[in-house]
Amino acid sequence: MHTAFKYSYLTLQERWMIYQGIHSGHSLKDIANAIDRHIQTIISEVNRNGGLKNYNPHHAQNHFIARMKESSRKKCTKNIIKINK
Repeated sequence: MHTAFKYSYLTLQERWMIYQGIHSGHSLKDIANAIDRHIQTIISEVNRNGGLKNYNPHHAQNHFIARMKESSRKKCTKNIIKINK
């Protein structure tokens, strides 16, 4: 049986919970269970944003926002190029 996961981005609050869990010595699996996220989501988030020793929720949130803005720019640029062709 497959469980359907509804995908949503991590919130700043969830990022703070990850940070607190890491610094309290909890495993990433325990953190994932506590915030009801898949373990791979937590692993990817931590690895993408400094690792276990350097994870910072504010920096992670800022990097997320920057990636979303960049993604939007690329989509807009692709649409403009298609229109002009």
